[in-house]
Amino acid sequence: MEKKQLILVRHGTTDFSDRRLMIGRSDPELNEKGRRDAENLASLFRHRPAQRLYCSPKTRCRQSADVIGTGLGLTAEVDDNLREVDFGDWENKSFNEIQRQYPDAVDRWVEDFMGFRFPGGESTGELHGRVVDFLDKIFAKPSSPVVCITHGGVIGTMICRLLNLSPESYLAFKVLPAGIVTFEIIGGTGVLVELNNSISRE
Repeated sequence: MEKKQLILVRHGTTDFSDRRLMIGRSDPELNEKGRRDAENLASLFRHRPAQRLYCSPKTRCRQSADVIGTGLGLTAEVDDNLREVDFGDWENKSFNEIQRQYPDAVDRWVEDFMGFRFPGGESTGELHGRVVDFLDKIFAKPSSPVVCITHGGVIGTMICRLLNLSPESYLAFKVLPAGIVTFEIIGGTGVLVELNNSISRE
């Protein structure tokens, strides 16, 4: 049975990375540390060849992918399915703020985690559907290894899908900025090889 390798990379650090806010459709750029993250990852990937490189359309991912692509000798293919979940009216708010401002909506989210639509945004179920569509697409192609530069929520969702875990478990995985998650894929099932590996830990 054919074996493939899928390498997931969270974008480098932004000014929002340590603020514990709901950041999805917002489009911050990499900060100074984030640019160093990308350079460090590019150095790492000079020794980890790949056949295809994909990234989210968000600026923080495209900037990371542009630098990492130099290490791989590849130009990133932008895929909208790799964007972070759209938190709508909850965007740029902390969870404590959301609990104060939207207590009834938070209760509905807990009751229907996958079906609940963030006010003015999308649902976790829609995120899951996008991730499945992307994985199905790349599994249908012979390319390997494949590198994807994307977001923490997307990577957590991919981990759950590839390990046959409940989609609701995606919040159980904290993927650090510039963190690398690697899978070996055999027959559509994933074997987790590394989690949060990175040479950038300032």
